[in-house]
This record gives sequence, structure tokens and C-alpha cells, in this order.
Amino acid sequence: MAFRCTAISRLFRGAGTRLAAHVGAQVTFEGSGAEGILDQAIVRLEQERSGLFFLHWPDADLAGHSDGWMSPAYQCGARQLDGALERLARVTGVLDDPSTVLIACADHGGGGIVANDHCSRHLEDITIPIVMVGGQVVPADLGAGASLVDIPATVPWLLGIPTPTNYAGRALTEGFIPVRRPVAA
Repeated sequence: MAFRCTAISRLFRGAGTRLAAHVGAQVTFEGSGAEGILDQAIVRLEQERSGLFFLHWPDADLAGHSDGWMSPAYQCGARQLDGALERLARVTGVLDDPSTVLIACADHGGGGIVANDHCSRHLEDITIPIVMVGGQVVPADLGAGASLVDIPATVPWLLGIPTPTNYAGRALTEGFIPVRRPVAA
């Protein structure tokens, strides 16, 4: 399986480069904003139809930090992300392909106590969307305990391989059509 860290925004160049080197991935930093980054990623997605791809779209996050969550700028950024996500789903055919899964999430919530901060225990600061789309995805409540650390645990489960024991999260199995997975020996 190829791992490609493609079109990650320039904000995460250092971390993305270190992560890519650690896991033997290719990384590129192309485009700006969700649509520009997606334009560049589509070129790669058309060349390589399988693998694990990571895209970082900073639009809403940047607007939330600078202008405040739910500000007009934030709402514009969120609409741009929504449009890019819809386009990515269409381009990849993820809705019709049972072997493809698209997982989208934010890295944090925001706007709970201070409009452009996210460091409190306020519900709006700790609530983070996790959206999963694909031919095997089913509508489900992932539960109050679902978090970002569950995504890395979900990926190996989707690939039919054991989740490393040092992963903190759990596979979000309730979001997928039940399948029989081999029992690890």
C-alpha cells in the first residue's frame, strides 16, 4: 500500500515532512485553500488510484483563529471546505466504491468561550466533527467518546490488518456495514 501525503497546506510543512520521512511517504506542498489544494491533489489521485492520501485544508481553521468561529469569514471557509469535500467525493467515486473510504475531520472545535480560541473544556471547543463517506459506510452515532485518536485505529481495521496495540483509539466499526474480519492469531 502506498501512503501519499499530498497537497498538505504550507502550515504543516515541517510536521508533514517529518511524518512522511518517518513512514516512508511522499509529500508535496501545493496549492492554497481547499480548492487549490484539491486541484493539485486530483492530479495525483488520477495517477495513483490506490493508497492512503492525506489532505489538509486550512480555510475554516485560519478564519476561525483570525476572525472567530461562526464569523462571516469562518462561514465562508466552511462553505469552501464543504464544496471541496463534495468535489473530492465526486472525483474519487467514493459513494459507489465499496473499497474506498473518505474520512474528514477537524483538528479541534472552537468558539466556546472565546470566539477565536479553542482551549477550553466548553462543549463547542471539544466537539470535533468526524465525517466518513464510502460504499461501506452506514449512518451511525459514533458515540460521545469518539475522537480524533480513533481515526488511526480505524484505518488498519478497514484494511483488514490488526490495529497496533500502542494506538490509543478504537476502530469506529459502528460506522460501517458489518463485515466478517479474520480473527488475529
